[in-house]
Amino acid sequence: MAVLGLSRGLAKEFLVALLTGALKPILDAAKAHGLDLQVREDYINLYDRGLSLLKLTHQVNGSYRAEIHVKFLAGVELPGEMRRSDCYATFDADGAFAERYREAISTISANANPYAAGEASAEQVLVRNSLSPDAAMVIIDRQLQLHGVPKRADVIGLTREAEPRFIIGEVKCGLNNDIQEIPAQLRPYYRMLTEADGRLTRNATDVYRRLVEQKQLLGVLPADLRFPAEILLVECLAILCDYNPRSRLLGRARVAASSCGFTIHLVQPAGPDYEVPPVDEWETLCP
Repeated sequence: MAVLGLSRGLAKEFLVALLTGALKPILDAAKAHGLDLQVREDYINLYDRGLSLLKLTHQVNGSYRAEIHVKFLAGVELPGEMRRSDCYATFDADGAFAERYREAISTISANANPYAAGEASAEQVLVRNSLSPDAAMVIIDRQLQLHGVPKRADVIGLTREAEPRFIIGEVKCGLNNDIQEIPAQLRPYYRMLTEADGRLTRNATDVYRRLVEQKQLLGVLPADLRFPAEILLVECLAILCDYNPRSRLLGRARVAASSCGFTIHLVQPAGPDYEVPPVDEWETLCP
């Protein structure tokens, strides 16, 4: 079954442009500054603390377009500007743009700093820590939006186990009132990404296998990460960052999860170095 709205991957020429061509300075800047590079449908986003510092899109005619929020461009001049709205500036992204972007990324990031939010910042730390060799789970995608589902799935991961599991993760920071709604937020993604046996759909398997391969080529996922040939079991993970144990929100989430019909695990990492603990330390929100 094809999942509406699930599409990830870059055309070959886009990959080549980033790896060895005119856009290589952008990839270099992302790595040098620890930005979170996420692959979408023939475009990429570069995130810092959850804020997109660049959306770079491959056009039908073979050219590239870059979009940056105007609030992040104070004191920055980039070549190739085509238009500017109240929110975004759009650029013809050629080699000259890519080189200047690399030079300006520190300023762009500093301009974005006042707009960073706690939960999005924690999410990016989780992503970065998941790339270490001893991480329990590698986050391969974030902010997944599927057709007909109002909220996004925060993170998508693969566990580092002999038989890896495909994880749909929901991240909450502090006393977010939505904690009690975690089962309801995860339910549509679990149902749309799994078959009746609880394993990943063939469509989703193909999409995410390709995504992992491309992100490994770009050097933004560990080279030793294995996407198994067999169809993956899908489970969910509630990631509560800096949760106050005196709150009743988690108890309400447990009640809501008691009859949800799928497995939800629970971890409670503390900041500022948020990290998902080993799999055998995961608690059970819903068996």
